[in-house]
Amino acid sequence: MSDSEIKWQRWPLREEGGRGWLKAGLVLGLVAGLWLVLLLSLPPAAALLLGAIFAALLLPYFLPSNFAIGPEGIGVQRGVFPSRQHRWQNFGQVEMREKGFWLIPTKSPPAKTFAPLRALFLPYPLETTLKPSLAAILQKYLPH
Repeated sequence: MSDSEIKWQRWPLREEGGRGWLKAGLVLGLVAGLWLVLLLSLPPAAALLLGAIFAALLLPYFLPSNFAIGPEGIGVQRGVFPSRQHRWQNFGQVEMREKGFWLIPTKSPPAKTFAPLRALFLPYPLETTLKPSLAAILQKYLPH
């Protein structure tokens, strides 16, 4: 890996420790309750499909997310979903925040209210040695 490439992983459930597992148990209980309500009110096939869609939306919290940055762009792989590649030219600016970087797209809607819907959030790596490298790479490829 060169100085213009960086890879890291974040896993919210594991990072939160015991509190995270408590939240996970509550969420799983809510999902089970939702499935029960759906099974009682809809045909079984529709209930299972809607429950599976809802559960799939929650998977990124329960599974690790992998981030890779290089000269070609940013790769993001969340949970079991396929990796998605974002090219540098899709982003117009970067904003540094408390927990990571927001990459703002070049073609964002006119209202700033909707900008986060198309922006990409990159959380800081847990390894403190990678944080300055991430900032340097973003500075190299994106305007401020």
